[in-house]
Amino acid sequence: MKVRAYDLVNILSQVDLVKSSKLLSQEQKQHVLKEMLTDLPMDMFCSGQKNTRAALVDVLTKEIKPDEPKKKVTPKGKKPKPSEKK
Repeated sequence: MKVRAYDLVNILSQVDLVKSSKLLSQEQKQHVLKEMLTDLPMDMFCSGQKNTRAALVDVLTKEIKPDEPKKKVTPKGKKPKPSEKK
């Protein structure tokens, strides 16, 4: 299966469609974008379009928001103890 740059650009338009969808919640959008990233054609099938594929991977990874752990918030006047710093 040889992938053309045109095929990859079509995927880019689908990313935009998912981002602007009012039918999906933010969480659903994140799931769809993650699945799109994993479903991209492998590098060996995009031999002539490595730059286009790399750009698409970059766009998808920027759109996927990482699951960040909640940060510990310290009050303004209170400094964390040296044992709490990491």
